[in-house]
Amino acid sequence: MPAVETTCVIEPYTNLTSYGTYIHLGDMLACYQDQTNTMPSFPEYNQTFKSLAFYGKWVMRHLHKSLLSGIPFMERLQLQNIGLQHLSCDVFTNIREELTILNLDDNMLTHFPACSVNTLYRLKELTLSKNFINCIPEHSLPNFLETLDVSYNQISVVNHAVSTDVHNENLLKTFNITGNNLSSINKNELQQFSTLQILDASENKLVYIHPRSFITSGRHLLVIDLSQNQLTSTIWLALENLQRVQNLNLSHNQIDRIDDNKV
Repeated sequence: MPAVETTCVIEPYTNLTSYGTYIHLGDMLACYQDQTNTMPSFPEYNQTFKSLAFYGKWVMRHLHKSLLSGIPFMERLQLQNIGLQHLSCDVFTNIREELTILNLDDNMLTHFPACSVNTLYRLKELTLSKNFINCIPEHSLPNFLETLDVSYNQISVVNHAVSTDVHNENLLKTFNITGNNLSSINKNELQQFSTLQILDASENKLVYIHPRSFITSGRHLLVIDLSQNQLTSTIWLALENLQRVQNLNLSHNQIDRIDDNKV
């Protein structure tokens, strides 16, 4: 049986800004593979690059900390579409001092990896889109997380105390939970995000949002997308606390009137 070839190349790491332009954030080590196999070692790159991504037909069902040893300065890690089903609680121990961006999109995770990520105190961005997660449990988010993307999962519950902070304080600014199974949002589920600026809860099954849901974030929220739900005109009660919103999308709901006092 022929050996599996793994190729790791240096690529520019860029990010799309809100203005539609790309900014260069340094170099990324991208590992490609034509056949399924376990994760390789690459000692020649250790302690050199701050970004690591995997492409191709990787199949890594379980991820353990030994796979990420020797790269303590890793800031950005992309483990997208690798068939991942399980993360050990200590998997990121060797890189948690520097890790700021973690992409676990398009895998097979059925549970929110709370014990794996809630100790990443430098993490700013976490994306878990297109998995099979059914809830966001309590004490699952690191305190300083700013962006959370859990779109296109099977989430029906967001715990009212998701932060690891003893006072449930967090710095979340962008929350994308589009394409899930939410039927209602109770008071405390969104009140915990007092600094929230962008909320996308479109393509759910929402019929009710508590009138005081935005009481804490109303002075910061700029963009709210609640389109493609089952909301009625009672939604206007929840929107009366918004002070700075610039973009509000309520299309494809069951709203039969516009409240002039709220727009």
